[in-house]
Amino acid sequence: MGKYQLKTHESKQNWIRLVPFSENLMHGRDGFAIHGRGMRGSDGCIVPTDFNVVQMIYSLVEAREQEKKPAPTLAVVAIGDLDYIERKLKAIMQTA
Repeated sequence: MGKYQLKTHESKQNWIRLVPFSENLMHGRDGFAIHGRGMRGSDGCIVPTDFNVVQMIYSLVEAREQEKKPAPTLAVVAIGDLDYIERKLKAIMQTA
């Protein structure tokens, strides 16, 4: 969860990097992106079910970069049992 700047990936077409704001609690994780579905899904990235959504976001971000406009931002939130999510994060951090 947190706020991210969106940037086009440095080498992959239709991949959008999520650059975390400094106040995000990243729990040692990084490298998140928005991209299309692969064979096994994702390890925390945002993977829309409709690839057209990925392409539209990529086009928006790319156009803003070419026009030298500020990067768009995205707020990522969790919906559901936040206590469950906190317990899972703590368990992951204890085994890391």
